Amino acid sequence: MVDVYRRAIERVIEICGGAEAAAVRLNVDAQTLKRWQRGLGQPGTEVFLRCVDIILNEATLPELRGLSKRRDIPPR
Repeated sequence: MVDVYRRAIERVIEICGGAEAAAVRLNVDAQTLKRWQRGLGQPGTEVFLRCVDIILNEATLPELRGLSKRRDIPPR
């Protein structure tokens, strides 16, 4: 399960253009964010949900539909 946190952190860093910018957007310390990125610990629920929000806001509708198909989630 920890891998999902690490992957989410990595994606947010990519979206934000770097760890420093991602840390500001998530309102966390950059060093803590980098530790999470390396899989050393994981963010709390609030920070993780902020990550999910950033990722979903970045995704396009076709990408989200593709995720639904891959996971057998019925479309809305």
